[in-house]
Amino acid sequence: MSEIISGTIEKWTKVTAGVTNNNAWHKVSLLIDGVYYAVFSDKADQNPMITLANMQTNIPAGSTVQFSANMKEYNGKKQGTVIPKTMKMLTKGPDKVANTPAEMLEKVTGRKPESEETRGKVRHGVAIAYIEQGATLHKGTLNEMEEWVEYIMTGKLKSKSKPEPEGPNPEILEEDEKKSQNLGSTEQPVEEEVVDY
Repeated sequence: MSEIISGTIEKWTKVTAGVTNNNAWHKVSLLIDGVYYAVFSDKADQNPMITLANMQTNIPAGSTVQFSANMKEYNGKKQGTVIPKTMKMLTKGPDKVANTPAEMLEKVTGRKPESEETRGKVRHGVAIAYIEQGATLHKGTLNEMEEWVEYIMTGKLKSKSKPEPEGPNPEILEEDEKKSQNLGSTEQPVEEEVVDY
């Protein structure tokens, strides 16, 4: 039986996933007045964990909400399943918003990431982006990549002792230009060898 529920969200649970009767599901629950209400992702949703985590971010604990829920008794406790399209936020709560990927990971999974393992994965992603852009590997590029890793992990820039010029570093550009000129002067045309099988 469907009921209209109004109240202040006391807390959200972490996003969970499972399979029932060969149907995959993702859900998160919110607590209002001692009753848990489950919110399931839409079956057509391509990124259900992110969608549910975004719901937690956009409607944080402390928010006053109103929604329809299908209610039932389970082990002597009242529980409900939210009808997502009916969810309305009446007032927004003061809960902290997850601003960095590390904070979002913690919000979605309920655990702090292994910092060095996570940093390594972020560093790998940044390195791939640099490779795809055709960047050359030298000390300046490595320092710049590390700055991106720091920014992605913490949302803050590393403090520097001296101000950096905006745009590409002219010293590095000159160094790269000299290298390309040196390579150009020693290049020999390559003859193609045709092999008949």
